[in-house]
Amino acid sequence: MKHIYEIPVAPWLNTLSTKIGMPITLATIPEDVVEQIASYHMDTVWLMGVWKRSEVAAEISRADERLWHEVVGILPDATKDDIIGSAYAVKAYRVDERFGGKNGLAIFREQLRARGIKLLLDFVPNHTSFDAPWLKTHPEYYITARQDDATEHPERYYQTEQVCVAKGADPNLPPWPDVAQVNAFSSAYRLESSLTLQYIASLCDGVRCDMAMLLLNDVVEHTWAEKAGQRPTEEYWSEVIGSVKALYPSFVFIAECYWDTERTLLGLGFDYCYDKRLYDATVARDESAIDNRLSVLADVAPHLVYFLENHDEARAATVFSPDEQMRYAQKIITSPGVCLWYDGQFVGSQAKLPTHVGRAPIEKPNDEICDIYRELLV
Repeated sequence: MKHIYEIPVAPWLNTLSTKIGMPITLATIPEDVVEQIASYHMDTVWLMGVWKRSEVAAEISRADERLWHEVVGILPDATKDDIIGSAYAVKAYRVDERFGGKNGLAIFREQLRARGIKLLLDFVPNHTSFDAPWLKTHPEYYITARQDDATEHPERYYQTEQVCVAKGADPNLPPWPDVAQVNAFSSAYRLESSLTLQYIASLCDGVRCDMAMLLLNDVVEHTWAEKAGQRPTEEYWSEVIGSVKALYPSFVFIAECYWDTERTLLGLGFDYCYDKRLYDATVARDESAIDNRLSVLADVAPHLVYFLENHDEARAATVFSPDEQMRYAQKIITSPGVCLWYDGQFVGSQAKLPTHVGRAPIEKPNDEICDIYRELLV
């Protein structure tokens, strides 16, 4: 694996439908669209956001004035229906029928496979939506609390019909408003994670695991303390990855991770990890920090994922000049690691879409940026 091409599936399908003039799903992707991706010598496609999204999360997002202001800034003609719920507020690990369902995904996977391209999907281990079936049938999978907690601290807890559950959280940030926090110390949830990943492994070649470091024992204990219960001896990831690799030895695990946890996660079974610090040094134009980072992690560099943008970061065309894009893209291409590219990057797209949105603006390609990536990748 050397080049991963990330595609936000909802706006991508919407844009294709608009351009072609008929509804397009994963079952009906034109061959020339797949051929265009292949022409850049991508060996992997990451379809971001294929899973069934949450109606409850969509309603929460539509009521978020900050998010609405952001959406209107990108799509001046937006309506509330353009907010379809976050790709990371997963209701169920079933391919959304709006995108073509399981059969549509299988058809698209065959198109990729015919060109030697592997398929990645998402796994979101830290949280689910509030209307995920697990919350009704298996509340023991989650960090739960007293009903009074939701009344006294609505910013931290959410009351469903059955249970008061903690909102999904990174210990350094305010809780996310649209997701429920799972409990990585729960043996029942660990088993469910393994079974879910085994199902996902039947559909694709690997997963990008969202906020993977949040499942580490030290982080869970620091964030949730006694609410998480007794600390397990084994780490969540070694247990879960081991169970999946026993059945699917070549299945690939990629960790989105921060806080210098790359070595830890690689040691627990991940095949690749994000290198966010290299990205930050690049944005800062700190050549010394870039070189130092590449030197310090030289021994694990083949297992690191480098990028100039992705769905969480600003578009590269708004951060770097064309000359800088050429220089920094060349640096990551010639590194031993894996390069992650985002849909629209090769044509200079500037609109950074929230993962809650199902439509993207139509942008005119930047010829100078197009020429850069043709020179580097085609």
